[in-house]
Amino acid sequence: MDDATINVDESNQNKEKDIIEANEEEENPFASKKRKGTSKKKKVKDLLMHIYKVSVTKDLWKSGQQVSYMVVTAHFVDSNWNLQKRTLNFCDVPPPHIGVVICDVLQKCLAEWEIEDKIWIVFVDNAAYNDATIKC
Repeated sequence: MDDATINVDESNQNKEKDIIEANEEEENPFASKKRKGTSKKKKVKDLLMHIYKVSVTKDLWKSGQQVSYMVVTAHFVDSNWNLQKRTLNFCDVPPPHIGVVICDVLQKCLAEWEIEDKIWIVFVDNAAYNDATIKC
């Protein structure tokens, strides 16, 4: 390899490096939404940290595409004696939809929010799998 080839290779590498750095400097359009969501989650987590007991509602349903979802909502009384509710999780529930699977998804949600020891009551609908879900 001669000096001219080395200079061309280095020049191309520098251009690629400049392009990569320029792209990294551009803000990802989703980055601010992620930071905002993370900030909101931290605020709710901080709020729940100071709550003695939390009631939870769980609702499971299927979309038109036959994908099952579960929403978990926390209900609690804040320090000013105001009833509050916050959606904690909206997640896909894998089949089979039996009590143990749903219990696992619910427990992971409660653990993620660090409230598994603060649960006072869990409200559910009259689906057959809920008996096994709550016993779990």
